[in-house]
Amino acid sequence: MTADIVQIAKSCGLLTPSGTPAGKDVFNDVKVVGFYFSASWCPPCRQFSPMLAELAEGSEDFRVVLIPGDRTEEDYARYLGQYPFLGVPFSSPARATMLRTMNATMMPTLHIYNAETGELITTWGRTAVSTNKKNCVKHWKNNESGLPAGYIMRYVAGVAVALLLAAGVYAAV
Repeated sequence: MTADIVQIAKSCGLLTPSGTPAGKDVFNDVKVVGFYFSASWCPPCRQFSPMLAELAEGSEDFRVVLIPGDRTEEDYARYLGQYPFLGVPFSSPARATMLRTMNATMMPTLHIYNAETGELITTWGRTAVSTNKKNCVKHWKNNESGLPAGYIMRYVAGVAVALLLAAGVYAAV
């Protein structure tokens, strides 16, 4: 159930970038929370994390919760310390619960939730940040995907063409 993930985060003992407890009121002043599954050893994560950090630092209405994918607690602590994200404690059972709730199977994954209601806004958070960083938080605050207009249709059309090409049904001109 998607509405549980914000409550799980509030009760799991989130950490600040320095590793100290963040407190239970960390979402009181925000509209949108991004749950970010990432790891320091993951090249796409290392590329995307600075972009997400810049977005998080520039918005009072948006917080990021880092869900660790690192192999050791020490690696995770170093990674969390580099960014303005809140972090799920490395050994917390909430980590597995959140990943199941998000159905996160690859990194980096960024899902966006309404901080007040706990409702899922979009599973396309990474794409929204990468393609529409300037306006995505504004859209998320309105419970919109944050993707540029027509993005999903172009994506679906591209996948359809790729499948037809692979099946030999369609020949590119």
